[in-house]
Amino acid sequence: MSNFGGLSIAATGLDVHRRRIEIISGNIANVNTPGYRRRVADLGALDVAGHVGLYASGDEHGGGVEIRSIRRLEDFQLEQNARAQRSTAGAADATLDVHRRIEEAIGGLTGGGIGDELATLWNSFDDLGNAPDDLAMRQIVLQNLDNTATAFNQASTNLIDLHTNESLVVADQVDEFNRLTDEIASLDQDILASSQDDIGRNGLIDRRDQLIDELSDLAPVTVAPQPDGQVEITIDGFFVVSNGDQRTIGVEQVADPAMAALGLTRTAVVSSSGRELRIEGGAIGGRLQAINGLIPEAMGRLDTVATETATQVNTIHSAGVGLDGGTGRDVFDLGASGSRSIAVSADVASTPEALAAAGAGAGPLDDGTARALAELAEAPDGPRAAFDEFVTSVAGQVAAATNRAEATDMASATAIALVQGATGVSLDEELTDLITAQRSYEAAARMITAVDELLDTIINRTGVIGR
Repeated sequence: MSNFGGLSIAATGLDVHRRRIEIISGNIANVNTPGYRRRVADLGALDVAGHVGLYASGDEHGGGVEIRSIRRLEDFQLEQNARAQRSTAGAADATLDVHRRIEEAIGGLTGGGIGDELATLWNSFDDLGNAPDDLAMRQIVLQNLDNTATAFNQASTNLIDLHTNESLVVADQVDEFNRLTDEIASLDQDILASSQDDIGRNGLIDRRDQLIDELSDLAPVTVAPQPDGQVEITIDGFFVVSNGDQRTIGVEQVADPAMAALGLTRTAVVSSSGRELRIEGGAIGGRLQAINGLIPEAMGRLDTVATETATQVNTIHSAGVGLDGGTGRDVFDLGASGSRSIAVSADVASTPEALAAAGAGAGPLDDGTARALAELAEAPDGPRAAFDEFVTSVAGQVAAATNRAEATDMASATAIALVQGATGVSLDEELTDLITAQRSYEAAARMITAVDELLDTIINRTGVIGR
């Protein structure tokens, strides 16, 4: 090997290890950058036959070192698992949010809600039994009947408003999903146009993977890497990103006989071809479950409580006798919509004397009917018991949803940490690599110095005696 060949080899070492230090510097600078994946320089011996230059060497000792690729660390299996966990956590968090809103909408734990109004109503029936001929007391009972009906109406309205608002949230989330897939498709085109050794290519892939993670928060997507560096993304078998192109999804309101009885429609997410997509994860999936399941279920149970209240009160009251001697009257009119339409019956509205406090055949000052109505407060199968059971059930669902959300959030955080540990930047590793690269650079520089001294001897001292 010639001395010039030695210079050439040492020069490749200087260049490669300088670039290694630049790569390590970039890793350290981006240690806290979201979505950044560690870059590693893959080194290889330079092929002598292909190494052509001023200081090229032609013997068997090699031609130095080169960076064959700047590899972006990735672990597809860990990333897929993390995205699946993110989708599960997104659904659990969305479901918990709606459970809490259902609890607020019913108002079982707040003042002035159905529970308070029922308690006040039973107390007023008890007071009426103490003074069955008191018109002022009868007016109070009428007012409490109206307040109870209004509380049912308000709770039902709250649930309908919640259903509407959550449908709008899903529409917004679907718009965000489409925005993300559009950007991912655009990035895929840029990645395809970039060369394998383009330093910006890894940055494009970082950004794309970060967007796919955000996509997983919204819905469970399947990601399939392609040989050309692009990805195919599907949701329930529908391609939303393929070959750098995007296909959108949308939201439709679908008639459903079971929900129509509650005055609601079913919310569906559909493909661009109109096929309804089955989405069971992510924030979109969690809210779809709430819109099409949890909220209608709560409305159905609320209607059941309203129906039980009206039926049981009407049954007892219609058998009693009013101060005016009348009988067979209802105090509640259910209408056709249960809790949405329950109201004070026209039989007694604005007519205090029509309220029945006495039992049949017992005289106008009897308190039998009023006492029987008051005892509904403690009846094990009475309206108050039915409502308390409903509220307790909702509270139990909130507690279970809270535990589930906490567990899935923890699992998601663990899965993300595993990805970060396998592909992210570790300062300890970078500092170790930095020292290695620095020592290698110094050694290459020392090699150049040694060759320089050899050349100096050849040029300046060869043939000179006594020196």
